[in-house]
Amino acid sequence: MPYSKGDPKINRKGRPKGSRNIATGDLRENIKEFIDRNWQGIQASYEKLEPDKQLNFIEKLLKFAVPPLQNVNIQTETRSELETMSETQIVELAKKILAQ
Repeated sequence: MPYSKGDPKINRKGRPKGSRNIATGDLRENIKEFIDRNWQGIQASYEKLEPDKQLNFIEKLLKFAVPPLQNVNIQTETRSELETMSETQIVELAKKILAQ
């Protein structure tokens, strides 16, 4: 049965930031259990792979084990900082860079 307009049971704020997503957590737990139960078979299959396929396998697993790096647009940040600096500040910065 759909909600009606103005229904007080509707969560208008959504899930609180930082709260655990139950569905995703359950899926991750199931995958972990599957890997734990089948690790010997996975290891045996891995050892049969060609070296390039082994690296590909490791690369794919690392996506789940290591958090991805975030891209940072340094050029834009630096440019905006330079735009707010006075000419004297820019000259001093250039002197410091050249002294290194």
